[in-house]
Amino acid sequence: MSLKIRTYSDFVCPFLFYWKNPLMEAVNGKDIEIEWMPFELRSYSTEPMSLNNECI
Repeated sequence: MSLKIRTYSDFVCPFLFYWKNPLMEAVNGKDIEIEWMPFELRSYSTEPMSLNNECI
């Protein structure tokens, strides 16, 4: 019996790249299927931040 992992992540979040490769290495050679599901943290668009912004 195979194991199915469903993972949700914001498709523009850079942190996905930090855990995607270790997860893929952990399941390599095992009977595990990974289903990638998109998740939007913000459903509305915002103006890009300027380098002159006081938050930066």
